[in-house]
Amino acid sequence: GTRRVRTVLVGALTPALLVVAGCSAGPASSPTPAAPGSTAASASPVPGATSGVVGTPAAPTPVELVADGAPTTITLGVVVSPGAPEAEGSTWVGPAQGAAVAAYRYRLGGTTVTLVTADDHGTAEGAQAAVEQLAAQSVSGIVLATGGSHVQAALSAAASHSVPVLMPYETSNELVAGGSGAWLTGLTRNRTAIALAKALKDVGSAAPLLIDAGGANPTEAAPAQVLTYTDGQDTAELVAAVTTAASSQAVDAVLVSGPAHAQATVVHALQGTGTTLPIVLTPEALSPAFPAALVEAGGSLSTPLTTVGVADHDPSALTPTEDGAALSAYLAAVRIMSEDPAAVDILDGQPFGDAAAGGADVASHDAVVALVRAAAQAGSTDPAAVGRALATLRLDHGDGLVGGDLDLTGYVALSTDAVVTLVSTNQDPGLRATSKARPLLYWFTPKG
Repeated sequence: GTRRVRTVLVGALTPALLVVAGCSAGPASSPTPAAPGSTAASASPVPGATSGVVGTPAAPTPVELVADGAPTTITLGVVVSPGAPEAEGSTWVGPAQGAAVAAYRYRLGGTTVTLVTADDHGTAEGAQAAVEQLAAQSVSGIVLATGGSHVQAALSAAASHSVPVLMPYETSNELVAGGSGAWLTGLTRNRTAIALAKALKDVGSAAPLLIDAGGANPTEAAPAQVLTYTDGQDTAELVAAVTTAASSQAVDAVLVSGPAHAQATVVHALQGTGTTLPIVLTPEALSPAFPAALVEAGGSLSTPLTTVGVADHDPSALTPTEDGAALSAYLAAVRIMSEDPAAVDILDGQPFGDAAAGGADVASHDAVVALVRAAAQAGSTDPAAVGRALATLRLDHGDGLVGGDLDLTGYVALSTDAVVTLVSTNQDPGLRATSKARPLLYWFTPKG
């Protein structure tokens, strides 16, 4: 079928924007005055968060991004997999909106970053067609904002056109083995396994019950017991098995692996058992698709949950550190975009504040930053030149990153020490201005 391709020029510098940003003559900076409807000025402390002064935003950091030497106009591709919640790669559609935030910030700094979005339908055929269409539009690089077995077809197509690919959500180390012009810039399967083992230890577990909801065993250790669940099935049998395991005291925690929607279904079932066992989730739960599905199923967001990832979620902006300052600037850009009528999402051209502000994450933002920095290093928009430049880069907050450092001299780029244990809260820090209420979870690094 026809693959949808959308070109997005992210936002114009309108007078309304400048008022919201509080940046008439000088550079935009964070924190800014709260946008209309924002609760940033009265952010609530996050229980148990590691911070110096909880509730106090970090020191001002420029909202706009500048890449010296970058071409004035850069066109980048973004591949996403919208569709049914169970579709391969659909977990990451909401987080992929962070790419629009990076493009917007560069536009504030004088560089026009045009995003061309392609829908791959979560299939190998669609992935190949999406990349072919993006290559035909002369993109300098591609953010492959999806995951699953179908991405191999996208990588093969991109390699045939010498277009570099960054993957903020795919976790398979094997896809980039041997150097293929593609990089993993987020969590990897290997590092997730190590981090989850630590997270289980952090919750006091030595004998976890694994519920495989499509993610297999995400750790290197053998669980005490394994249950399998296929999303969409009735959960009665699962509930009975969990209840039996918990009452036998043979297990001391529950580890759930799988896509966001499947994990939400399982957590809702666990809540129905009344279990007090700690619940540890694989990182797909970091997607806004997880709380949305949990609430839709009738579950509660108040249950304490644990996962692993980078400490680049909203509560971390309240820490007076360099990391907090970078995240504070990012969230200031999200607020500004939410009030700018010219700012739209990367999918359907809907107002950014309505469609995207709640889900946009740091990983896709930083993938765009890396591609722009590579174009600046190369002094060119030629994809082959950008790919060669990428392979020489080591990037951090000083280069515009919000999350962990990226060492692109290797094809697994995220800094190992960036992956930590995260705990959930439904307490909104109030750092995003969204005009439509959406169920969200916020993730922070626990003390200790």
